[in-house]
Amino acid sequence: MPQMELPIFPAGTTIINRSLALHRDLKGNVVYFYGHLPVFQHAKDDICAHRLIMAQLYINGTAKQTELSKAFGINVIVIKRAVALYRDKGVSGFFEEKKRGGPQLLTPSVLEIIQEKLNEGIQVSDIAEEVKIKLDTIKKAIQDGRLKRPSKQPNDMMTKSERSIKDANAPLGMGATDLLGRTAAKFGLVQGVKPEFINCLDVPQGGVLLALPALLANGLLDHTKDTFKMKEAFYSIFSLFMCMAFMALARIKSIEGMRHIAPGEWGKLLGLDRSPEPRCMRNKIRELSKENQPQKWSVKLSADWLKGVPEEAGVLYVDGHVRVYHGSQTQLPRHYVFRQKLCLRATTEYWVNTATGNPVFFITKAVDPGLIHVLEHDIIPRLLQDVPGQPDQKQLDEDKWLPRFSIVFDREGYSPGLFKRLWEKRIAVQTYYKGTHEEWLQEEFSQHDVQLPSGEIVQYSLAERGTYVGGCLWMREIRKLKSSTRGGNQCSMISTNFRDDLVAISTAIFSRWSQENYIKYMRENFSLDRLIDYETESVQGNTRIINPSYRKLDSEIKRNNSFLSKRKAKFGSILLEGDIDQEKIEKHTEEKGVLLAEIQSLEAKLGLLKEKRKKEKKHITVDELPEQDRFEQLSQSGKHLIDTVKMIAYRAETAMSNLLMSMAPDFDRNATRTLLREIYNNTVDLVVDETNKVLRVRMHHLATRGHDNALRKLCEELTATETEFPESGLKMIYELVE
Repeated sequence: MPQMELPIFPAGTTIINRSLALHRDLKGNVVYFYGHLPVFQHAKDDICAHRLIMAQLYINGTAKQTELSKAFGINVIVIKRAVALYRDKGVSGFFEEKKRGGPQLLTPSVLEIIQEKLNEGIQVSDIAEEVKIKLDTIKKAIQDGRLKRPSKQPNDMMTKSERSIKDANAPLGMGATDLLGRTAAKFGLVQGVKPEFINCLDVPQGGVLLALPALLANGLLDHTKDTFKMKEAFYSIFSLFMCMAFMALARIKSIEGMRHIAPGEWGKLLGLDRSPEPRCMRNKIRELSKENQPQKWSVKLSADWLKGVPEEAGVLYVDGHVRVYHGSQTQLPRHYVFRQKLCLRATTEYWVNTATGNPVFFITKAVDPGLIHVLEHDIIPRLLQDVPGQPDQKQLDEDKWLPRFSIVFDREGYSPGLFKRLWEKRIAVQTYYKGTHEEWLQEEFSQHDVQLPSGEIVQYSLAERGTYVGGCLWMREIRKLKSSTRGGNQCSMISTNFRDDLVAISTAIFSRWSQENYIKYMRENFSLDRLIDYETESVQGNTRIINPSYRKLDSEIKRNNSFLSKRKAKFGSILLEGDIDQEKIEKHTEEKGVLLAEIQSLEAKLGLLKEKRKKEKKHITVDELPEQDRFEQLSQSGKHLIDTVKMIAYRAETAMSNLLMSMAPDFDRNATRTLLREIYNNTVDLVVDETNKVLRVRMHHLATRGHDNALRKLCEELTATETEFPESGLKMIYELVE
């Protein structure tokens, strides 16, 4: 036991309480007195005896812990530990020899080997695995100085202040410091300047570089060279697409938002002197959007995504999203916006997603023909071509219940005729049963464990029957019994999928919320509804729309029908009550007469309006519209390009979220997405190692240790992908600042 000076007063007497005191003489002995009798004695530097007597005094009830703590000037926890030791091992516990550790692992020869590997730039975790020594043991040796990390920070690291001064004094404008590259691009001597990174400290929002492996894996740069035609000058097509994806992840809502971001700092993330200015970006997007190039690119990407997850391509989800337009460039047709409970000018987008919520593609309709029409004429032909693993004709002939794939949608797509036509193509549908139906007996329902795509397991009360829908098609009807707190109502679903069990079908339908959540998340985080430009384009002349004259007459008929219903209800509610006298009868007759006249007038007016409506066509083409009712649609190609990049950014973020949840089980989906947004906006240091062709992205620490640990694991996983920054030849290494 190490010897130490006791924390008590100099020579003299110290009173502990009314009964207990101690005296320290000039020879260094400490004597404890109970009343006037000495009860214990030890040397001034005998810490073991001191702790023993403290434990005994407390256990015997002679002194309180607070009294001992105040008298000796020590923490109460020291006394508590002494008491615990006395109760556990008795007097001998205070005088035991301390057990020594096992054989030394980090011998001088082992330290030398580890130091050589550190000098070579090998990661500490890899060294620990190679030499079969715990990672924490090596880290402790680094902390106490027995091992030294080689300095990873070159001498030419530029600070943010130095970069700011250099960017402000650039001869060609803010941040345009690459005079040679820009001059060569001006005269057509280069087509897209290659990325060239520099060593720099504290680059804001550099955390977006952490998403680069996921962006490339989700096809950000796939099919770009063979799909898009763009004259590359200073900025290559790769640099533009990476800039747009980084903007989406950093939650920069619009192109104009880049006006408030230091262009030189964002240029460092692209390996260039500065990022494109908004006007340049708009010109490039306009050029990339010609001849429906974004739509062609989207088709190729969606086919790749479906082939990449054949197990998810068997069940796909379709839903519409109304994008409201508040501008005055054109008078778009009105749509009912459920989230605002209003009819507003808008366009409609129809999205196709997997069960996990990942987007596959979308179709924009300025004039909405409805989900049934879009499904049959736009979505199904594309899925028939792209969905992998479909059975061939021989398999379909041998098994009459085998579907190609299944699609799930809400009640808007309810149409027995559509169900029949799709099943003739062997495409199964799953949706809610529309209408009012008799309730089934509760004895028919049984409990089933259902695992949702999120991994959560819930219990459903399910039952199944067959039903003849619309007088044209036999379908499966599955009902879920809602909880008794909601009245025990039965939710009815129908399907032409005759191969899966009722649990799989009900799971697929109730997982439709993953698509709803996706659209909501995209609106809130990726500004899905935001306009890209203010350009308009003409609508195809053969597009069918509702005749404005018919719509106006129909609205007037509905309004007058409402008035008529109210008048009839009031007419029926007027009754003679109480004593009957002449004055009351006259008043009742007069009131009834006025209402009857109004009712007859409204009925006559409704008859005329209905006759007029019969003479009008319900649907006409755009070419048949009167001049005052003509409208144009919003430009679609530029919006389609940006939204496709946002889809890729969302898919990349989802992949990183899944990776985080697999490494940190305590994090749920919302927590990981919040953490990723924090990471994307984090500051980084960039260190270039031209000798080893490496670009080190050194992440600054986050708000908590838990977030730091998750980020450290994420960096290790992403570094293991050995991703190269496009066109630079530099392998990305991610790590935390040490």
